[in-house]
Amino acid sequence: MQTKLGWNIAPKSLLAALLAMACAVTPWSGASAHTYKFRTLYSFCAEASCTDGAEPLAGLMMDQAGNLYGTTIGGGGQNGGTVFVLQPIGKRWKHKSLYSFCSQTNCADGNAPATSLIVDTSGHLYGTTQRGGPYGNDAGTAFELLWNGNKWKFKQLYAFCAQQPCLDGSTPSSGLTYVGAAAGSPYDGTSALFGTTGGGGSGAVAPAGVAFRLEPQNRRWRQTVVYNFCSATDCADGASPNAPVLDSAGRLWGTTSSGGNHRGGGVVYSISGRQESVEYEFCSDTDNCLDGAFPRSPVYLDHSGHIVGTTPLGGSDIANGFGTLFAVSGGLEQVLYTFCPRGGNCAHGDNPSSGVIEDSSGNIFGTTAQGDPDGVVYEFGSGTERVLHTFCSEANCTDGSTPSGGLIMDTAGNLYGTTQAGGAHGGGTVFELKY
Repeated sequence: MQTKLGWNIAPKSLLAALLAMACAVTPWSGASAHTYKFRTLYSFCAEASCTDGAEPLAGLMMDQAGNLYGTTIGGGGQNGGTVFVLQPIGKRWKHKSLYSFCSQTNCADGNAPATSLIVDTSGHLYGTTQRGGPYGNDAGTAFELLWNGNKWKFKQLYAFCAQQPCLDGSTPSSGLTYVGAAAGSPYDGTSALFGTTGGGGSGAVAPAGVAFRLEPQNRRWRQTVVYNFCSATDCADGASPNAPVLDSAGRLWGTTSSGGNHRGGGVVYSISGRQESVEYEFCSDTDNCLDGAFPRSPVYLDHSGHIVGTTPLGGSDIANGFGTLFAVSGGLEQVLYTFCPRGGNCAHGDNPSSGVIEDSSGNIFGTTAQGDPDGVVYEFGSGTERVLHTFCSEANCTDGSTPSGGLIMDTAGNLYGTTQAGGAHGGGTVFELKY
């Protein structure tokens, strides 16, 4: 594998030069030019009326036994989405639906789980739904699936918009996270959980989402708003937050899809206690948004402490830019790569709307929702991007299309992800890239 990327974060005045260097697509050279073997593990809508689920929008989670867990926003017994598991049995993978949402009247249990799951040390699963809930306002829920050794039991941890008018947030825009998640440690089942909502809250300018904490207390869960976005003039602190990550000190880091002082292009933020700080504002190059615009994905903290993520737009200009891969440190940003810099068929991908992961050598892996024309899996290292798989390569897109969720990597270096559409039955897929 390639050695760790030496990112020297440069001032904004150097962005154009950095962009020109980063977006140059050159032949891949080095030990990491390994051929990955693509395989579809499961195609959704294999059952009548898609009772096995449809449209997996989020990425996957793997437990210590190698089982893959995920969610679909559609399908299931009541077409409210599902939680599912894929279990490796020999060389095959067995699919099983663990829960179908909208099982309760008026979808009081939640509807459309669109985010990844987490697992605790007892094997229980936790997640959120974007819609549904018991209050009739379609504001979303946080839930737990408990394993009792024989079957799965659903438990609602919290329903949003409990505090009218949705002062506690609405429409969760992230799954749940905790201190230790970034290091790969399982959740202990008792410490605080954190997340964000895309709407609601009590921002002084507008209700534009919250960061929240969930804590178990006396067999119930208490929700506390940590920060209300759009609390600053003109939403300079950001609006519509995306999924956050927690560092070892308990500080939240993330992006917002809009807000900030530059054309509302979004920000990178951090939250310590209840104090929010804007670490970087996108579209700081106000003429062209060379630094990216409107991030929708989570970020991660790399081995050197850089905040790394993607934007689906910008990198060329706000109207015609196809997205960026970026790193932020000390309030300064470096564009590592700009997607589809010359337009055309965007064979190297465009519109990266999911987060990225990093291997131990500093190589970055991610997906784009579009590009030639239905998305790619890519690897970035030593200033070069390499496409590992182009979707819809198979007839009738049986290999899937539109990979909107991120990737995970197992200890052997194999990659796993989902596609929102395509597959043998048109309901999306789970796929593997074997190293």
